[in-house]
Amino acid sequence: MNNLIIDKLIKVLNNTKAANAKFYRDYGWEQLLNLYQQSLVAEYGLNQIDFSNFDGWQKVIINDRIHAIYHINKNNTNKWLVGCHGYSSSKESSALSTFFFDNLGYNIMVFDFINHGESVDGYVSFGVNELNALLEVLEFLIKNFKVKYTGLMGFSMGAFTVNLFSVFDKKYIDKFKVRFTISDSSYIFIKQVFKTVLNFSNQMIQDYIESFMDKIIEKYKKDYKIDVLKYDIVKLIENNKKTVPTLFIHSKTDLVTYANDSQSLFDLRTKISKKDQILIFNTGAHVQTQLEHTNDYLLAVKAFLKSIK
Repeated sequence: MNNLIIDKLIKVLNNTKAANAKFYRDYGWEQLLNLYQQSLVAEYGLNQIDFSNFDGWQKVIINDRIHAIYHINKNNTNKWLVGCHGYSSSKESSALSTFFFDNLGYNIMVFDFINHGESVDGYVSFGVNELNALLEVLEFLIKNFKVKYTGLMGFSMGAFTVNLFSVFDKKYIDKFKVRFTISDSSYIFIKQVFKTVLNFSNQMIQDYIESFMDKIIEKYKKDYKIDVLKYDIVKLIENNKKTVPTLFIHSKTDLVTYANDSQSLFDLRTKISKKDQILIFNTGAHVQTQLEHTNDYLLAVKAFLKSIK
């Protein structure tokens, strides 16, 4: 009985492609991307972001498994921004969330994590598989385009992934010419994310479900060969001697991930990075502060980029 429950919970955790599967099949990623863009502009205005050059996204499939799209700036540039979406999201979402970098003179590449969007099926690990996917995308980028330097921007699960990248192995910072990272609505602890995703309104049911967390993690490691606890980001920061400047962004009213996690990461990194910055908004839903506080958000990013030149 317990094994059946664990299998069902893992299935719930990995039900991340269902939302857009039919849309991809019937209409394609281009239509989804345009729909997202039109909907966001209609609802939020976003007058501070120039979308006149939004057309021209191109599709690539990396290593026959990771679907990515990229956008070349109308002005000749070798600066790149790589965007990483959140849990149960997709490349189209991060394309919209990172497009203001086009206005800043960057080319943009975004991609679907494993078991998201159009990328291959697999298992969501909230860090390990996601980091591997990011490395594959960066490898493709550096081999196929002229790159002066790269910036990484992540949202929620994507934010944790870019935070992990910035401290897990310094050789990749140099190899992929990464100059900065932006972390929007990150978390620190994988177990807490599992609990958040497997959330039930009934506290008795929630307590019962949470009693299976260790078994779920154990099954990931034993049956799927994925150690979701492989990287302890706190220890990695404590043992690290080289990183890149990071801008942390969060909201005090985020109910999915917590502003205290971004603050803790910022505080932990003070010994290894003097150029980190942090912006905590008083209001804003999860990964929605760019939409709800657009002007302040963009000004903070511009100030951060200016400070690290």
